[in-house]
Amino acid sequence: MMKLTLRILVAFLTLLLSACSTLIGPRSVELPLAQLQEKLAQRLPINQRYLELFDVLLDHPRLSVQGERLAMTLDAAIKPLKSQNAWDGSFSLSGVPRLDQARQSLVLSQVRVDKLTINGLPSVLTNQIGRLGGALAEQFIADLPLYIFGPAEYLVLGTRMQATNINTAPNGLVITFEPVR
Repeated sequence: MMKLTLRILVAFLTLLLSACSTLIGPRSVELPLAQLQEKLAQRLPINQRYLELFDVLLDHPRLSVQGERLAMTLDAAIKPLKSQNAWDGSFSLSGVPRLDQARQSLVLSQVRVDKLTINGLPSVLTNQIGRLGGALAEQFIADLPLYIFGPAEYLVLGTRMQATNINTAPNGLVITFEPVR
């Protein structure tokens, strides 16, 4: 009799929990710029060799919202391989925040270079380095996860959630999660 009562109780609780999971609706999670910036800073610096000509170092991200785009300014250092001199400056770009479901992360799409400033760079090289900035943005930044969602953000009261939408807000981003059906 005790085993039967226990089985009925387990079946009832399972049914109750599954019924509750259908009551959970979409939820929004705000990601403040400061939190995004902190998480991004943990993935930097990016130090890459480009065309076997330059070593490029990008570090110290600063984020802002510009309409529907997320803007990022990074400190930049460029050192030609055949030179002892290095140039420093800043690299500003922006992109549309996008959810990468496969990596459970936030990335930028439609990345464009807004400004590249290199101190001490001869004016003859400015345009050539400017083209380097566009290629660098596409090659490294567009694939860089700005934020990786943790398992807790995908599970609410035993219900699996999926990030379905992203919107910009004055001080960050708002991600909408919905139950997986």
